[in-house]
Amino acid sequence: MATPARGSPDHTGPVTDFALIESQKENIRPLATGRSAATLGVLFDKAADEAEKVVQEGIERLQKDIDEAERRDREGEDMVDGVLDVLDVYNR
Repeated sequence: MATPARGSPDHTGPVTDFALIESQKENIRPLATGRSAATLGVLFDKAADEAEKVVQEGIERLQKDIDEAERRDREGEDMVDGVLDVLDVYNR
């Protein structure tokens, strides 16, 4: 019995985006039995979505703090604790 060629239709399996794995390869702990590329691809694809969400939330929170500090500065109000001027918001 002959082994099917790589491009043959008999060889089916999950398609893995190795760019996801490549960007995270230093974070993958090796196992003696190896790791499934398909499983890693699914994990890192979800992790990228979650990371983007966290970054976006941080950006929105920073923008809100900047807007509040600018408003207080314009209106002559005292800044919140730990903030002396608008630039302190950036340095936290």
